[in-house]
Amino acid sequence: MPARIRLFAAGAVVLLLVGWWAFPSLARDPDRLDVLIVGDGQVAEASEPLQRRIRELGMNVELLEIDPCTSAQQIADEVDRSEPAITVVSTADPRACGPALWAEVRGAVSPTRLIALVQPGRNDPATPGVIRAAGIEVADATPLLGEATAEQPAPSRIGCQWWDDCEADGRVTIRDAGAALTDAGAERLARTLAGFIP
Repeated sequence: MPARIRLFAAGAVVLLLVGWWAFPSLARDPDRLDVLIVGDGQVAEASEPLQRRIRELGMNVELLEIDPCTSAQQIADEVDRSEPAITVVSTADPRACGPALWAEVRGAVSPTRLIALVQPGRNDPATPGVIRAAGIEVADATPLLGEATAEQPAPSRIGCQWWDDCEADGRVTIRDAGAALTDAGAERLARTLAGFIP
């Protein structure tokens, strides 16, 4: 008899774990967009890894490759159309549109959750502070991609992470000669966003 009770208890635990794992996918509205990513620059370079990482979280995603600096109304229209739970905005050069961009975008996507994805090496190091001051969450990939300084450009090679296909010297190339993200760099940007969303 105790063996039968243990079997039922184990079965109940398995069912509970499967239910806990599957609940988010089963409970969400299949017609509602989970994540809308809007951006240019590194977002365009990392389009496939960004979308793949979000889907691995069990969420659906759409990516709109536009310059957010000139597209606040287009972003607002897309948010109205698709009603995403989360909107991610990332611009290659926020200095070109100034701090007012973030307040305008915040108003355009309200009341959905808004995340600004910082593009390291293209954004000023002060950018995350400016965005946070506007009351927006910041996903910053600088620890994984490095940043440019007044003295030198953003690094093209950097120390490996556990998921990287490391080169012989224990480093990996994250930017090409034109400073665009390589596959390894795009993966790092995508992992930053995916790790920030839950």
